[in-house]
Amino acid sequence: MKKKDLKEILAKTDFDSLVQWIFDYSQMNAGFEILLRARFDPEKIRVETAKDYPTIIRAAFHNNPLKSYGRYRRWDEYGFDAENVRADLEVVLEDADYFLKNNNTRVAVEICKSMVEIIPEEWEEALDHEGDVQVMYDEAIDKLEMMLSNKLLPENEKAKLFEWYEKESKIMGKHKYISLNTSFNVLQRYFLSSEDMIEKNLKSLNEKILNTSEEFYKVQYVIEKIEILEKVDRLDEMQQTINEYIEFPEVRRIRLKSLILKKEYALAVELIREGIAAAEKKGHIGTIIDWKEELLRVVQYQDDKTKILQLAEDLLYNGREQKKYYDILKAETPKENWDTTLARILSSMKSEKGFWGFNHFRAEILVEHKKWDELYVQCEKGGVDYLEQYEKYLRPEFDQKIYEIYLKFIEQQATITNPKAYANVSRFLKRLKTFSGGQEKVKELITKYREVYKRRKNMMKELEDII
Repeated sequence: MKKKDLKEILAKTDFDSLVQWIFDYSQMNAGFEILLRARFDPEKIRVETAKDYPTIIRAAFHNNPLKSYGRYRRWDEYGFDAENVRADLEVVLEDADYFLKNNNTRVAVEICKSMVEIIPEEWEEALDHEGDVQVMYDEAIDKLEMMLSNKLLPENEKAKLFEWYEKESKIMGKHKYISLNTSFNVLQRYFLSSEDMIEKNLKSLNEKILNTSEEFYKVQYVIEKIEILEKVDRLDEMQQTINEYIEFPEVRRIRLKSLILKKEYALAVELIREGIAAAEKKGHIGTIIDWKEELLRVVQYQDDKTKILQLAEDLLYNGREQKKYYDILKAETPKENWDTTLARILSSMKSEKGFWGFNHFRAEILVEHKKWDELYVQCEKGGVDYLEQYEKYLRPEFDQKIYEIYLKFIEQQATITNPKAYANVSRFLKRLKTFSGGQEKVKELITKYREVYKRRKNMMKELEDII
């Protein structure tokens, strides 16, 4: 009888059943187990004999197409399904963890390198709305960074990884837009263990700075260069680089941090004022505010009361954190001057009609100082919603006026035929009930509306639970 082809038999055998049989047999045959361990020990597997990870990674994209129901009643395939690609790539990264756990950094590094190389080549932003694939790219970089930061790689492996990094980083556009929470360039800081690595890194950064027209990336490369120079203790070159690119706010902040640490506050103030002037020329309002916030911090170190008050008031009107600067003003202003300062603040703060025009912070200051007349004027100007919001503070002195405004608003809203107006009528009728004589007036209005607007079913439904 002709012997059947063993290779074919194995190919057609259920994979899980085959694995279970091999395991069971190895438990009964010590020699076979030794052979298995010698052949498949994860610590001893070489890159050349490991799985073909580049092909597996590309297959994750090609084997998970997006599908749409086409005009001819058939499924059309296009692009990749990001969620399914991520699921397949997670399995690949699990293999990297498996080899790391078994002290095989060589294969683990190759897996991560393949991920970082191939994902940008296959990725399309329009197909990855939730960033599923981008996350896998980030995780591959994170694993490489972890191996470098924990010094898991022997020097020869680290040198090979640097060669790959140097070559890959020269393809400048490839890694620009794909990462979410990390950057391919984060690996650069770990390749400083020899003069050759340092020089190659600095040369690469100089080329990137020179050849990049986008300011965002140019600044990023300059800061990376400064960090490397500081790390390798080439401080004169670091200062030269800072001086050369001081017009970038991020670089100016590095110099500022150094001056503050040295308590050279006068130089820090001068540096900030130059930054403000540069931002004013470019019309960068946000950067101007940032520098004024830094200036306030420095004059607080100097304990310059006059400048603290000036800057805090300026930032109160123009900055981002009104409460913070109001508290500074209140703490630093002499008690005898506070009433004058408060009047000036309230006069300078604008409050208009509508949701975006109403100044809630000004209203809170008025509540704090029990300035009910001014609060009433602001809320009346802002609209009925704000009278309702601050009603509890205003009722004692403006009860009748608020009642009349609510009543007028209810009557006006009752003429409008839409669900929002019906809800307003219901809400403010409930408010009206809490005023003197309000119960009777509400009953009168509901009786009237049930007759006049009886065909409006939605309005009638809103009126049902008022009384």
